[in-house]
Amino acid sequence: MKSLKLKIWDRDQKKFIDCISDFSNLFVKQDNVFELLNPKIESDVQHRYDICIYTGINDDFDGEIYDGDIILFKSKKGSNIMAVRYSSKEAKFRLVTIGYDPDKEVNFIKVIGNIYENPELFESKNEEEAISTD
Repeated sequence: MKSLKLKIWDRDQKKFIDCISDFSNLFVKQDNVFELLNPKIESDVQHRYDICIYTGINDDFDGEIYDGDIILFKSKKGSNIMAVRYSSKEAKFRLVTIGYDPDKEVNFIKVIGNIYENPELFESKNEEEAISTD
């Protein structure tokens, strides 16, 4: 069975940390020790981490696109910066944009950052609402 690809953002350390997942359990690496993180159990540990799931899609430079990434779209009608977010209500990834959605014929996609390390790339009046998770 293929493992689930994840990135874990540590809110306290303000950086991505190593993790291992086997679909049932998620382990995060702290001080060279892997600690079990169970998303179904509410705890202080879980409020410390954001789990970013791989979408299964790569950008035009073969970079993996994860929940929370900020991407640059270029199409015939122009370009736009969007955040990739997972909607638990809809059980799918969605693009959050300010302004317009690009036409369906996108010519270029590139990951240019993420909402954790580069929040300045995706600023708006309604930022909290625009990039919050469900």
